[in-house]
Amino acid sequence: EDDDGSVVEGKVFFNFRPRSPNSQHHTVKGFDKERRALGGGAAEITDAIERGIIGHKDLDGWQELDHLVGGRDVSREPPMHPGMKHKSSDLTDQEEAKPRHTTPLTVACLVAGHAVSASLLLVVNKWALKVFPYVWVLTTLQFLPTAVIVGVAGALGVMQVDALERKKLFAFLPAAGMFFITLTAGNAVVKHSNVDTFIVMRSLVPIPCALLETLALKEPCPRPLSWLGLCILLSGAILFASANRGIALQSGSWMLLFLVMMPVDAVLIKHLINSTGLKTTWGLVLYQNTIAGALGVICTMSIELSSSDAFADVSHRLRSGGLHTWLPVLLSVALG
Repeated sequence: EDDDGSVVEGKVFFNFRPRSPNSQHHTVKGFDKERRALGGGAAEITDAIERGIIGHKDLDGWQELDHLVGGRDVSREPPMHPGMKHKSSDLTDQEEAKPRHTTPLTVACLVAGHAVSASLLLVVNKWALKVFPYVWVLTTLQFLPTAVIVGVAGALGVMQVDALERKKLFAFLPAAGMFFITLTAGNAVVKHSNVDTFIVMRSLVPIPCALLETLALKEPCPRPLSWLGLCILLSGAILFASANRGIALQSGSWMLLFLVMMPVDAVLIKHLINSTGLKTTWGLVLYQNTIAGALGVICTMSIELSSSDAFADVSHRLRSGGLHTWLPVLLSVALG
């Protein structure tokens, strides 16, 4: 403590000025014990007061608290009372809680990236299913590696990922299960039909999705121009398929399942994002891929690999297929 009542410690500087000339200097006892690795500040003093490390009498008589960390003045406020939060701490929390606004350029890049990835995945899936005709196995392989990679990256601190919690896992179970079934149905359509049919089927999805958003999430009903745009999108897809290879309906049951599940799943996931309190996008990726991957293993073992002959065939294809088999499968897993 200097003669003027300042306390200097490390990179943290506190200046306590008396409320009146007759007031005497006081030191904040126990603050060194409470000071944390990041330097300590007004929020830490508040926490120390609430935990009883610092008493109210230690701060009594001081009108201003100048908290300077790296030359930045954070707080000039009256003395704090036990149980009260410091205003600068509240402001910091509010600033951290504010959603970050995404620029139009970022949105355009995300949309373009999704379009390119989805288009490539559609073609690669068709290629992979020709040499490795196991729909459930391929879909499961598209989920499990992502769950493992994101989980490990989060544990190592490479990226911010919400931790897995039992309550949230159960909350995401219906949505993740429907998402897995939807992608499996889409892959089955690609396997039994052609890419053009899938494009037409995918173009139908926004119409029921828009209706469900209005009914279930109370979103505004799309304007007439929006409906016109959706109709143009669907008409363009039908014309494209007709001029190319035509629409093949060999997998009508899978198509119906996809058209029912995809809109419901999209609306349900949007609702869960808003209600479960996930803080990061990678947290959503981890929850969804973990649950879907686990369900995929169960479905794969009970549907496609339920016999020793199926296991033998999969093993033979992967061992003897070489790059001709591994390349499309690995590309499908990476893009998925």
